[in-house]
Amino acid sequence: MKIRVLLLDKESSKLYDLIGRPDCSNFYFILHKNTDVLDENENPIGFSYEPKTLLYLDSLMCTTPFDYIIASSESHIQFAGLLRMRYGLTSGINASISAYVSNKLAMRRRLKGNVPFPEFWNSGEFLERALSGNRDLLPDEVVIKPIYGSNSTGVVKKTLEEAVIYLKNNKGIYIVEEFLSVDVELHCDGYFVDESLEFFLVSRYARPWLKSGTLSNANIHLPMIDYRYNKAKKIVISVLKELGLKQGVFHIELFEKQGDLYFGEIAMRPGGGGITESISYFFNVDMWDIYVKLALSLDVNIKKPEIMDSSYCGLIGLSKKDSLKRHSLKLNPFFSKIITLRNNKENRSTGSLVYHEWMFFSCENENEVLNEFSRLT
Repeated sequence: MKIRVLLLDKESSKLYDLIGRPDCSNFYFILHKNTDVLDENENPIGFSYEPKTLLYLDSLMCTTPFDYIIASSESHIQFAGLLRMRYGLTSGINASISAYVSNKLAMRRRLKGNVPFPEFWNSGEFLERALSGNRDLLPDEVVIKPIYGSNSTGVVKKTLEEAVIYLKNNKGIYIVEEFLSVDVELHCDGYFVDESLEFFLVSRYARPWLKSGTLSNANIHLPMIDYRYNKAKKIVISVLKELGLKQGVFHIELFEKQGDLYFGEIAMRPGGGGITESISYFFNVDMWDIYVKLALSLDVNIKKPEIMDSSYCGLIGLSKKDSLKRHSLKLNPFFSKIITLRNNKENRSTGSLVYHEWMFFSCENENEVLNEFSRLT
């Protein structure tokens, strides 16, 4: 009998390809879509821990019991952890750890004192302080984020006065962070098994995501000699340890100010916006394949990739507007591949989902690609 797996499914062609490979031939995948359970108005309830959804999944567990759960998106990870707790499943991130890696407020409180990050408050605490006359103790500018979510969705930068008005008019629970005018935003990607890092890559963005101007951006993979590499690695190891994580694929956001690095947030899934494609192209590492194998307790049998000693590589993600300029960019010989994307979401004002094209590059120093990117702005 095949081993059953509940896949919280977002109709990902990449995942469909992976679970159809010979490595997964011993598994039977039960696809649970967010449209499987509807509310009284016939609207999808989605992947949420609500009575109708639990009744549906309890029925599945009774008739076709499953041993594993795979979350296909960051938004499903806590739900998957809660289901593992409900059904007594031991493989995968448990309920408490899934909260730490999904809920930004829980994440910060768990890590406080162990890694550096800006001061933060929950929205109710911040608003109470602001309205009680203690504004001198609050920063002049803040960043307000939903406690759940990925990319830059719902993230806004406000002055103190604007933040008070915003939180009065928006009653959800938010995390409010002191705004730091950062020099560089970075991300770290990799995977670890039995608490040992097997692949670790540090990259920087060409521009901070909240900075206005072009919607395009770039992921620049940094070599090991870069002064930020070991600093970032130290923070990442601390984060994984303090959150109680033993294995998995991670995408961790950091930022740099005056040479110091600060923690942003963690996601226990492969990075988006072309990051996984760039890692596959330059390092021959399929992060989604590793994600699925680790979720199913399979061995990851790949040759340990080598990070470049001194050169830089990565991709520039072009918005549809900026893609009109790619013909001049193509004149630079360090571009080796261009992919035109389909069905990119035009309504996104920020984040990597506005990309229309990916342009892969290799160069000797990061200023080369930054100079090319500056031509877009």
